[in-house]
Amino acid sequence: MRSKASFMTPDAFYKGGSYMERPRINQLLENAVKLPLTVVCAGAGYGKTRAVYSFVRKYCDTVLWMQLSELDNMESRFWENYTYALSQFNSSFASMLRKFSFPPSEDEWARYFAVMRSLPAKKRLVVMDDVHLISSPVLLDYADRFIKAFIPKASVILISRTEPSSKFITELMKNNKAIIIDEKALRFTENELAAYFRQLGVPALPHFFEEISRDTDGWAMAVNLIGRSMKKNPSFEGYVRSAMKINIFSLIENEIFLTLSGQLRNFLIRLSLIDHLDADLVALIADDASLLDEMEKISAYIRYDMRLKAYLIHHLFLEYLRERQGELSEEEKKSTYQKAANWCVKNNYKVDAISYYAHMGDYSSISILTLGFGVLIPGDILLYLNKIFESAPPGTAENDIVFPAMRLKVLINLGWLSRAMELAVKYEAMYLAAPDGVSKHVVLSSVYICMAYIRAKSCIYDHCYDFDIYYAKAAEQYLKYPYFVSGTNVSKPVSPWASLVGIPDPAAMREYLSAVERAVPNAAVSSFGAMSGEDSLSEGVLFFYQNDLKRAENLLSLSAESAKANRQFDILHRSLFYSMRIAFSQGKLDKAGQFLDRMKDLVSEQDYTTRKVAFDIALGWYYLNLRIPEFAPDWIRGNFSRYNNPADVENFENQVKMRCCYFLSEYSTLLAYIEEQLKLPQILFGRLEMLALQAVCLYHTKARKESFAALEEACKLSSPNRITMPFAELGKDMRTLTAAAMKDPERTVSREWLSEINRKSAAYARQQSLIIAEYRKTHKLEKEVELSRREKEILLDLSQGLSRSEIAADRNISENTVKTITDSVYSKLGASSLIEAIRIATEEKLI
Repeated sequence: MRSKASFMTPDAFYKGGSYMERPRINQLLENAVKLPLTVVCAGAGYGKTRAVYSFVRKYCDTVLWMQLSELDNMESRFWENYTYALSQFNSSFASMLRKFSFPPSEDEWARYFAVMRSLPAKKRLVVMDDVHLISSPVLLDYADRFIKAFIPKASVILISRTEPSSKFITELMKNNKAIIIDEKALRFTENELAAYFRQLGVPALPHFFEEISRDTDGWAMAVNLIGRSMKKNPSFEGYVRSAMKINIFSLIENEIFLTLSGQLRNFLIRLSLIDHLDADLVALIADDASLLDEMEKISAYIRYDMRLKAYLIHHLFLEYLRERQGELSEEEKKSTYQKAANWCVKNNYKVDAISYYAHMGDYSSISILTLGFGVLIPGDILLYLNKIFESAPPGTAENDIVFPAMRLKVLINLGWLSRAMELAVKYEAMYLAAPDGVSKHVVLSSVYICMAYIRAKSCIYDHCYDFDIYYAKAAEQYLKYPYFVSGTNVSKPVSPWASLVGIPDPAAMREYLSAVERAVPNAAVSSFGAMSGEDSLSEGVLFFYQNDLKRAENLLSLSAESAKANRQFDILHRSLFYSMRIAFSQGKLDKAGQFLDRMKDLVSEQDYTTRKVAFDIALGWYYLNLRIPEFAPDWIRGNFSRYNNPADVENFENQVKMRCCYFLSEYSTLLAYIEEQLKLPQILFGRLEMLALQAVCLYHTKARKESFAALEEACKLSSPNRITMPFAELGKDMRTLTAAAMKDPERTVSREWLSEINRKSAAYARQQSLIIAEYRKTHKLEKEVELSRREKEILLDLSQGLSRSEIAADRNISENTVKTITDSVYSKLGASSLIEAIRIATEEKLI
């Protein structure tokens, strides 16, 4: 393999005289980059990339060049490409970004943007080449965002065959902050034609330049081919006259391709099979370093980019080469794809590797590569994998022990549970009928685990809790031949609430808990400890929501111990998360902090795929409970995330985002989201938390009737299982709401239920008030409290035993005004009762 030091450098292209510096174009670009955005827009063969590359050479280490292709319409591939390009001038920043997936949502974009702001202030050039190849609306939207993010610290150059359609770019144009360099500007002038022919050493009469200019309209590709033709045959008084754009392939063939050695021609056609021509990969495919030396002779059509460390082939030449791929033998194609796929796997270009394996029909390698994505496979890659798996030839599932589970895993992650189950049943029948042997038991075990997962996720909709049956079948097959294909297991989903019960029927809750209890030992056998601790977790969470905290604590402790021993990090996290919430309800700040620290320790566990998101959720919940939303991770204040199933981690994110909305008083946003979610199937605990938030939000917006209706619905759903915690955790807001509901003459909600919720929310409010005060004092966050003159008067009246009606009459104001002022006093003092408010005001010498 050739060393990197011996590869073509950009200077090699200019020494050979195959490219001419164009001072006019350089000056155009020099003036253009003083603005935030430059769009170089022209058709194929106008020398767009060459012109920009020639110009930016002098900037060297301050240029980020991103070469786009059609594969970059896949979000994950775009992100790989982007971070790789970024690493050329800021490797540490690129390394940080690689830890993110492509930002599909506002919250992830916020996290990306926060890192983006940390870039040094040094002015840079950012070049995005072949922008016209990006057609995905999602990618076009985020391309806008990337440009916006870069503009304060860089001048951006977009190279495209068509003018990008973007509101942001249009706005920049309108405000004279962007410029377009078009075909007209890029055309060779007669003077430039003369200079170019002199550089080539081609004698030509002056009238030739006028004639060539007229026929080619200054088209760089045609000019170059004419120059080559005339240099080859200088005695010919003329040049290749033809409709250049129509006959360009004929010119390429006659003037370029047929002049090359047969070995180089074969090599170039093989290169046309590959999308990203990294220098190391090109050398690997070449085998013979002399091919790279010979390739320098056509450097006008293939150039080496030192920043990208990759070769770039001119579009038209590449298109010509692709039309000749039929000349390659199947063995040559397979060998090229194999080398490319292996190189991509080694260098973590997973999407490209999948593409090359697909070209080879190597579904086994694709299945194995899919294992490397872990639990969270990006949606665009899932769709791509599904398309590839669907095209697999008959017999693939019978001959590859990994394929069936990977095929099912893709469908499950896409949320296509019915299709996944139908296919799983087919695989089951296929392998049950197969001759006894290793493959039979290995595949059946992995297929049954997938079926268990499908049934678990489906029970939210059909309320049938039979997933344990499939774990039992998986264990039975595994014990016949205890061989495990790493990554083929899809463990049961651990929802934000541990439970997957969607209805208020207590019998359903008991049936679900029994199914989990039966499933745990079998899942542990067939999937190396999977589900360990989930039986204790599920029951413990139920007791938590029933406010039976002592029993909940004991069960959650057992769950954490078992989950930790078997490295079941999702279960361990949920156990610690609910233990933290118990500590808050008991007013134990130190204990809550200890549970948070234990969840933080899980961030270092590389096998825990969702570790960072899970910890951010816990951290957000912690600070929101302390009424310090500004301390929560930035992305938690973003938009709600899409999810396929209520058990998905994205829905876990949404739970803390809802609370953040509430504490930031963004009631309209929160109510709109809850209204849409309540129309969909939900896990019972999640539905009750939404109804509780909906009720208090509506009350805050003066929609009393609608608020009481939400309470009535919540009462109906919570009473059968005696669930109270979702309401208690809203503290004084729920206490105020339930007190008002009990006084409502048209009340239809059970007074007994309202009274219980009122007591428990008042108790929670007292503990929360103490915790907030303790935290603020410990961390020196106390703010000097200032009460207005009217607030002091009302508080003093209350301290002297006057009722609200007496105060209203005495001060000639309404009772409602007295209540509003009293609530304001409580809020400022962080008090949950009159006695507490008087104590704090006295200590602070406010009255």
